[in-house]
Amino acid sequence: MAERRFLGWDQPLLPAAAQLLLAEHIQDGVIDLREVVLVLPGSRAGRRLMELLVLGSEERRLPLLPPRRILTVGALPEELYRPPRPLATGALARRCWAEALEKA
Repeated sequence: MAERRFLGWDQPLLPAAAQLLLAEHIQDGVIDLREVVLVLPGSRAGRRLMELLVLGSEERRLPLLPPRRILTVGALPEELYRPPRPLATGALARRCWAEALEKA
């Protein structure tokens, strides 16, 4: 189930998100994020959030089971649905777009 949280403007976003995730996912002495999919605006933010999660788990001296996926906003639609057929690869997609533009 998707859950949206507003963390406010009074602190930096990524450290606040890391602290929230670490605090809410402690189970039996383990920080278990295996069922969590994180969606961030860019891949750099995803790498930084993962770094903060690792640092936070080390501070708590608890093992960290990483998130199932860390996605960018652009990759979110493919996570929310499964197409009936595989999507075109990058080269094929560009070729199809070029052909469609030529016909237009």
